[in-house]
Amino acid sequence: MRLTMEELPDIRQKGIDTFVGFTKAGLSLIPIAGPFISEIIGNIIPNQRFERVAKYLETLKSKLDSVEDQNIILQLTTDRNMLLLFENTIKHSSETNSEEKYDYYSEFIINALQDKTTEQIQRERILKIISELNEIEIVLLIYFSLRPTIGMNNSFIESKKDLLFPHQRTMNEPVENGYSHDFKQQYIENLERHKLLRSKVEIDRNTKMPLVDVFSGQLKRSSSDITILGDLVVRFIGGEKIRSLTTAST
Repeated sequence: MRLTMEELPDIRQKGIDTFVGFTKAGLSLIPIAGPFISEIIGNIIPNQRFERVAKYLETLKSKLDSVEDQNIILQLTTDRNMLLLFENTIKHSSETNSEEKYDYYSEFIINALQDKTTEQIQRERILKIISELNEIEIVLLIYFSLRPTIGMNNSFIESKKDLLFPHQRTMNEPVENGYSHDFKQQYIENLERHKLLRSKVEIDRNTKMPLVDVFSGQLKRSSSDITILGDLVVRFIGGEKIRSLTTAST
């Protein structure tokens, strides 16, 4: 059955009502921003994605509750630049089912509210980069931001070791045993394309020529270093908290 133009607003309102019911606290989930969120939800978010946005807002609210200065939070509705960033995080949250991404977008907003060192156009670019990276790429970026050394003890590294150090297959193993390692290399290359990592090519000591990986046909990399931009992105997604999990090498 085709809907008439007169019926569409009612359908949209029912969708908003569903969203309000899901959050339990309704659009007062974040009291001072409630009306603004309502307008965004009603205008740009498809009905079937309301649940995703609700989960993001719940994550954001839990972090905003820890901010003591309410004047900082007020920027969500009074600062035009913050309004734009907030609106974009809502759009991005509607495009993912990842709870990790909801957390990263929430951390981004918290840091953007308090940041005094970057310009608006730079914060917009940082948010765009976060939205374009997948969860494993972000894990890898955080890992490199720790400047890992032999013997470093960090609970983040320990919890993500299967992603950080995937099995590299030998010549006698099935091809599928090397998928995770090959994808890791692709993820690192994507981080490089975003100028977040910088890799050093491994050089043959005798010929002084770059070495080629026999499996992938790509140049071998001896190591990767995080760039200034990479460090900045990690800071905006809560990197300082992760660095605090590091203890001295043993």
